[in-house]
Amino acid sequence: MDWKSKLSIETYIQPLGAKQKLEKSESQGQPVYIYGGCGFGKTELLKQYFEGRDDYEMFSAKVVDPKELKERLFPETEKRGAGAGKRIVVIDDLYGIFGNNVRREWREFFKCCREDKDLWLIVCSRSGKIPYYRKEYSNNGLALITESDLSLSCDQVKKLYQEHGVELTADTMEEAYLRVSGNPLWTFLLLKNLKAVPDVKKAFRRFRMDGWHLLNENVYNTWPKDLLEPIVKLSILNEFDLEAAEEITGAANIKRILDKAEELGSFLVKTGEMYHIRETMRLAMVAQQYRKRKRIKHVWETGRNRRTAQEIRTESAMEKSGINEKELEIIKLMAIGKTNVEIGDGLGVREVTVKYHNMKIFKKLGVKSRIQAIREAQRRGLI
Repeated sequence: MDWKSKLSIETYIQPLGAKQKLEKSESQGQPVYIYGGCGFGKTELLKQYFEGRDDYEMFSAKVVDPKELKERLFPETEKRGAGAGKRIVVIDDLYGIFGNNVRREWREFFKCCREDKDLWLIVCSRSGKIPYYRKEYSNNGLALITESDLSLSCDQVKKLYQEHGVELTADTMEEAYLRVSGNPLWTFLLLKNLKAVPDVKKAFRRFRMDGWHLLNENVYNTWPKDLLEPIVKLSILNEFDLEAAEEITGAANIKRILDKAEELGSFLVKTGEMYHIRETMRLAMVAQQYRKRKRIKHVWETGRNRRTAQEIRTESAMEKSGINEKELEIIKLMAIGKTNVEIGDGLGVREVTVKYHNMKIFKKLGVKSRIQAIREAQRRGLI
């Protein structure tokens, strides 16, 4: 049984507010837009809402061709008169669709949906930013069911855990809820680990690893390379603005990249001028890079002392920059988001010693900050 089935059977709690919005919208024939990140139960909400009914059709935007769907649902030769009956169409997975041609076809499809007064349209996506859909309905009373509507409350999570025999102290429950953020999938993953491991701290660590695995499988590994690489570079920061993003990635088109990232899912959040990557996703990216470096290190250590081209390039860059082995290790730890305290703990030295090494690194690289140091180290081929 896959995790989606487990989520449906064991943990999904249909949000009352979201259900009421669907009922009201259906009675008025009002189009609906549902959005929330991976694991918030968008599809499950609709499966439960339409349970026992056969008067709707559901399509995945990742699979269906919008032009063919339009021709099927709105054939030119068909004239639907009054009393022909209500139709319900659900478009799921409307995210990550780029390219002017396919967007134009989806706009044409939504235009036909809007003009059909007997059709009730529901669209689901991971992101609230799908301009080519929402713009078509902006002046037509589009009903929104947001991630907040799909989230579990702290009381719901607590009740769910109690029903499964997991009792937590008030402080631990608060920490648990902060970790799951109301996401039904994360709630289930943490519950599974709390039941399997009596030690709460160990359960939290196992939950984090499960989360990384699911994000890698369902989100991280599905992104296009031109988007993935700059976002991974930005994962070293808790938050950033456009100027910092351009400096770190070296991408002059960073605004367009961030706009695409926002459309792919709700992992990237913008508040005012600042962006931040949701902590679960950011840590997954950092962990992915850390594991990648460990695999490279393992290859070096088991390669019978064969010098790789990358090893030779790194040694050459170190020699030209005057960077020694310890300083290089500190730069690598900076690049995966470690603080001075964490670097010190990992190297077995005091924080003040790490700060001293940082000063030497900044001087050798000709920079004034950690961000600049990481960017310059990447440019010189040190990391």
